[in-house]
Amino acid sequence: MARRKPEEIISLVEQHDYDTHALRDRFTSDYRLYRLEEFDAGEGYESYTSNEPQTYADKVISFLTDAELVVRVPYNNTNEEQRGFNDAKERFIIGTLRSADERLQRRLQPTLRQQFSWYAVIRGWYAGRVLLTKDKEGQTGIDITPWDPLHTFWGMGSDGVDWACYRIKKTRAEIKAQYGVTIEKDNKSLYDQDMGVDVYDYYDGEINTVLADGGRVLKKPTKHGSPRCPIFVGCVGLSPMIQDGDVTEFRE
Repeated sequence: MARRKPEEIISLVEQHDYDTHALRDRFTSDYRLYRLEEFDAGEGYESYTSNEPQTYADKVISFLTDAELVVRVPYNNTNEEQRGFNDAKERFIIGTLRSADERLQRRLQPTLRQQFSWYAVIRGWYAGRVLLTKDKEGQTGIDITPWDPLHTFWGMGSDGVDWACYRIKKTRAEIKAQYGVTIEKDNKSLYDQDMGVDVYDYYDGEINTVLADGGRVLKKPTKHGSPRCPIFVGCVGLSPMIQDGDVTEFRE
């Protein structure tokens, strides 16, 4: 597969942002309801901001986070050896989730269930990255990182997600600490000290690369080791993707 150039990656993200602008507007409006943004009925009318959206959302989130998590691999009761293998699979999955939670909590983030429950209820979508990684000492670790669907962009192939990118703003200090790259302040450039710098964390079926706004490479294309794009994206609910006339509905 031919590798995309930095400007091609940014163009893909910008195009997908444009194509799904209605969905992302809905993400933002739903979050404003959850934050209890003050309601204005207009001049001459009394206004009242109800806390019902936040209360109801928190109730559903608590249902998801407090429910018992059951990890079970079906097996044949007549085959003792196979039962042992399946028990080991269950222990591996439980250990994997626990390891991922410990990694997130070290970074002062909520656990996987807490984050995915919040995104599922407030955004109506969920997304994230799953990889086996190695640290500086060569120890293998579990990387399961939830992504905010509002800032997640992707393209579909014949076998699922073909590429995905997580675009968020970071300070120059964060970029220097993470990638060892110094971005100088230049009021005439795309980089703005007050607003931060857009950082593009891009994955496809072979490589991962990180770019700064304007196409500057923060991390060179590196093989991630997964047999496919290690990003998952999904939406909440039972209705499939549909088309209304000539417009594809992105669960708006």
